[in-house]
Amino acid sequence: MQERIAEIQRSLGEALQAAPSKEELLSLKQKLVGKKGELPALLGELKSLADEERKALGGKLQSLRKEIEQSIAHALSELERAAMDEKLQKSWDDPSRRGSLFARGLTDAGLHPITEILQELEEIFSRMGFEILDGPHIEDNHHNFEALNIPEDHPARDLQDTFWFEDNTHLLRTHTSCIQIRGMKDRQPPVRFIGPGQVFRCERTDQWHDFSFFQLEGLFIDRNVSVANLLYFAQTLFEEIFQSQVEIRTRPSYFPFVEPGLEIDMRRDGGKWVEMLGCGMIHPKVMEQIGVDPTEYSGFAFGLGVDRLLLMRHAIEDIRHLRSGDLRFVRQFSRYRSGGIPC
Repeated sequence: MQERIAEIQRSLGEALQAAPSKEELLSLKQKLVGKKGELPALLGELKSLADEERKALGGKLQSLRKEIEQSIAHALSELERAAMDEKLQKSWDDPSRRGSLFARGLTDAGLHPITEILQELEEIFSRMGFEILDGPHIEDNHHNFEALNIPEDHPARDLQDTFWFEDNTHLLRTHTSCIQIRGMKDRQPPVRFIGPGQVFRCERTDQWHDFSFFQLEGLFIDRNVSVANLLYFAQTLFEEIFQSQVEIRTRPSYFPFVEPGLEIDMRRDGGKWVEMLGCGMIHPKVMEQIGVDPTEYSGFAFGLGVDRLLLMRHAIEDIRHLRSGDLRFVRQFSRYRSGGIPC
């Protein structure tokens, strides 16, 4: 049976290296883990083995099933992405380069500072071993609230002024924590991923608040994860972002999807303390909602305000500048200017 397991692993690797089509991948999945596939057949043979051998081989077969399903799912995802990239490339047309726009003195402004800092954060988290996930702007009640331990009568709903649709079931997401719920549907611990993106709240705009802003939220789940791991992670993250040594301190806070909840403040060179990160250990009820046994695994979740980080880094005095559409503002921040593109 050990040889047959090794043969299945070899055939999987060879099939994936051959860059198969979507149909070939689905056929491979059916052949290996379908009802009449090779893996279920091996599992059926376990009952004839001694208890100790059955237990050892059963664990290997279950791990192999997980490896097959995840590998094929990743390959399918890459095929879909490649097809979408090809479609976009064929249909892309930049209207600013038509006619005499450039002859009239119009130039490219470069990347928006929000885009730049999101790319930078994604690079940092990728180096730390985190996946980068995305999710829909229009969410449902379950993913935005209920799965995060925020039922209909929960007072935390009053803290988030929500843009609801007429059906009173769908809404513009108020945070990116819902990406975590969706991300765990096809994953099992250990996991680590982030979900950066735009969120929406029905708030009055002023110098420091806007009805739309960007968050980056994520989670880390494994065995024996503790608050100590969370604090080490926060220290490392801020030192990567600011490329300097930092001090951090914690304050108790309340978030319905973590227990305990913490606010983490940061300062550099003995300066002013600045609130940077809302975080905490994932609540057992939330762990159950995402299909994880809280008696076996633990983890932490965190949320970072991208706009606030940008305002702090560049001493920007008004958040409304970020969505003003003024190219004079945008040009000040571009890190991606090249000789071929005037900025």
